[in-house]
Amino acid sequence: MKDVAILGGGVVGLFTARRLALEGWRVTLLEARRVGGGASGSAVGVLQAPRLSQSAFSRLSREGGDSYGTIAAELFEETGIDTGYQPCGCIYLRHELPSDPDRELAFWKNSGVEASWCGGDRVEELIPGYGGEQAFGLELDREAVIDPASLLAALRASCLGLGVELIEETGHLELEEESGLAKLPEPWASRLGVESLVVVAAGCWTPAVVEPLGLERVALEPVRGQAIELELAPPACVVHFSLAGSGNAYYLVPKPGGRTWVGSTVEEAGYDESTTPHGLAELLVAARTILPAATEDLVSRQWAGLRPKAMRLGGPFIGRWPGVENLWIAAGNFKTGIIQAPATARILCDAMTGGCEIDQSFSLLGG
Repeated sequence: MKDVAILGGGVVGLFTARRLALEGWRVTLLEARRVGGGASGSAVGVLQAPRLSQSAFSRLSREGGDSYGTIAAELFEETGIDTGYQPCGCIYLRHELPSDPDRELAFWKNSGVEASWCGGDRVEELIPGYGGEQAFGLELDREAVIDPASLLAALRASCLGLGVELIEETGHLELEEESGLAKLPEPWASRLGVESLVVVAAGCWTPAVVEPLGLERVALEPVRGQAIELELAPPACVVHFSLAGSGNAYYLVPKPGGRTWVGSTVEEAGYDESTTPHGLAELLVAARTILPAATEDLVSRQWAGLRPKAMRLGGPFIGRWPGVENLWIAAGNFKTGIIQAPATARILCDAMTGGCEIDQSFSLLGG
C-alpha cells in the first residue's frame, strides 16, 4: 500500500484524496485551518458551459464540468449529502445583438451546447424583478450550479468513509528538501514516514509551503473575490452580465429558499480575506442594473475568499516537482477551482499511479 500526504483541504485536495483512497492508497490529508476554509468554501458554485477549445485548460474545465452529474450521484449514495447539483442553463445579457448572431450560435453548437437568442419578454420571464436595460439574451443549456458548502461536506464524509486520515488545524507547514525528497516538519515527518509521497494543494498558500524548495517555480498570487446573498426571488438560471463601460463581469446565481447570490469582485488585496464596504457597494451597484429592488437591507450575507491565480499562461500548476522525487503539486486554478477540481485530481492521480503524462502547459517548467 502506498502512502501519501496531501497538504490542503479544498476541493482539489479532497478530490485527490478521495481518488487515491479509492485506488487503495493510505491517505493523510493535512489542512492548516479547516476543510473548505479557503477559496473552495467561498466559491459561488457556477459550473460554466463548456467552450470549444483545444487548450489543455479548456479541456480541464470541460472534463470537470461534465463529470459533476455522476459525482453528485456517487457522493449522495456514499454519504446521503445532497451537493445541490442542478443543471439549470444560463443566459448572457446583451444590450445589442452581435453583427453575426448566427455565428455565435454555431460556435456554441460546435461546443455541444444548445444556444438561442431571446428578447426582453424571455429575459423578464427568466429573471423575476428584472429591470435592466439589456434588450437581448443568449440562452445556453449546458450550465449548472453546485452548492460549495454541501460539496465540501460530501467530499469530507466520503474521504472519511474511505479511510482517509483527515487532520485539521495543523497551522502553517513548510516543506524541506532532504536527499532529494520533500520532508514534512515534525511531528508529521516521523508520523508519516520518509517514503510517503507529498501532494501540495494548498491554494494561494502553496508558495509559502514550498518556499524552502524554490519559490520562483510557483508564480501564484491571491486574488480576493467577494460575493453577497440577497433575499430576492432567484432567477431560473445563472445570469451573466457586465457593467457598461467598466468591462467588469458578474453573475446572479439561483439558490433555494428564495435567495439570489451575486458575484464576484476581483481584487488584488494580498492575503486580506476580509469583506469590505467597497466590495458590498460594488456588488449592489452591479445587481441593481438587473434587479432595481436589490438594496442593502436585503443583503443577508457577505463573504470573501482568496482565489489562487497562476501568474503565467496555461493555467494551474499540476504535476511532479522537478528534482524532488516524492513531491507533486496541484494549485492555481483561480476562478475555475470548483469546475476543474475533479479533472485536476484525475490527471494528477493518473500520473502518480500509472505514470501518465500531464500536459506540459501545467508543468512548473511550462508557461
